[in-house]
Amino acid sequence: QSVSQSVQALVQLAEMQASKIAIHPSDPKLSPLLGKTFLWFLQRWAPAYIMPIGAGESGSSIGQPQNTILQVWSTQESVQQAVSFCSTLCLHYHCYWPHEGQVQESSAKLLFSIAKRCKPMRMAMLNSPSFMQLLSLHCLTAGVRHSAPPQELEDTVRAKLGNISSATNNNNASAIPPVQMIRGYQRLPYTTKSRILTALLVACGDHDEERSKALVNDCFRALHDSFSSLVDALSTKRADPDSVDAREMACLCAELYVGIARAGDMEASERISNFLTPSLPHLSGLMTYYAKDLSICETLLRLFCDYAEQFIAVLETKACIVLFQTSAELLKSYSSHHCQARVVTVTPEHSADEEQQYSDILCAIQLLIQLGAKDFIDVGSGIESSQIADMIFFGLQQILPLMSQGLLQFPTLCSQYFSLVGFVM
Repeated sequence: QSVSQSVQALVQLAEMQASKIAIHPSDPKLSPLLGKTFLWFLQRWAPAYIMPIGAGESGSSIGQPQNTILQVWSTQESVQQAVSFCSTLCLHYHCYWPHEGQVQESSAKLLFSIAKRCKPMRMAMLNSPSFMQLLSLHCLTAGVRHSAPPQELEDTVRAKLGNISSATNNNNASAIPPVQMIRGYQRLPYTTKSRILTALLVACGDHDEERSKALVNDCFRALHDSFSSLVDALSTKRADPDSVDAREMACLCAELYVGIARAGDMEASERISNFLTPSLPHLSGLMTYYAKDLSICETLLRLFCDYAEQFIAVLETKACIVLFQTSAELLKSYSSHHCQARVVTVTPEHSADEEQQYSDILCAIQLLIQLGAKDFIDVGSGIESSQIADMIFFGLQQILPLMSQGLLQFPTLCSQYFSLVGFVM
């Protein structure tokens, strides 16, 4: 009882901070470090003590005596209350403290840890008004870059409000979240939006629920519409690829696709590959425009690497061939620029920060390693070993000119490179 009372006291303190953030986010007396500490605790408490493993319908855990700490949050009412609290706290942090990086990362991790826990907790998330508001904010601002002027943001939100399903806007097509929350969510770092999207998809992933299907489709549609507009503008030359707006939109879309690629914990995850496969050629094509931009370049490589890591073992023949072909085009465009224009310099100290400068090369190597794993963990897709070997050899030819003696002095790069070479041999 004393433990549960301590948790309740901590929850009340977190609620008080969240309510004050909503009133005055810039109040210097409000501590982001305290918020991060709350989230650190909740990340460990929520998956373990909200509906603990083995809890029966009666609220008692199998093999556990009554009135223990495991019973406090095992009833339907207590589960809903706890999940709603976590969702509300994350919503406030995302909307009112968008530039507090550690708080944002911890909030997204908390949502993901709850979403992947079990189906009853996912249903509790969908029954939480705060979670639904978070999902609505994501769908409304998915294609709005940071530099968008206020009028463009308002017009985009109003236009998208009519496109999302009644499941997302709670059957109220005229309902618009508060302007301050919309602007706060829009200002979130793109990497944070990517993590949130992963959590949203896993939470809404139950394929046997029509409402969940509609929510997943809304998340997909919001990104697809924005990315299609960008691809069309670039292909018809209505947008200059080197313009600030085009670069920022490319960065946003690529990061959000990374969020989708990482949602392998979602039930019926084949929906991810069905959505991503038609987009892979266009995503690979972005490298022809932005190979010289290391930020976008690395994001694209990380997208293909994460997608291969999550799904290569279960992809069907057609989807697997598309992934191989688009990966080859991606690496070819990447290599054609960096092997000629990039100068690799290594200092004697070999610091971790210096190795981080070449993380794009590491992503390219890891992509080939993940693609090569298809030869060992294939579940009957019909892909021949020779096709896989040809892809790996081609990719290795693209990145080999970059692998200087200096780069091989970095431990992580060296280890991953020789892992790839060992597979080829």
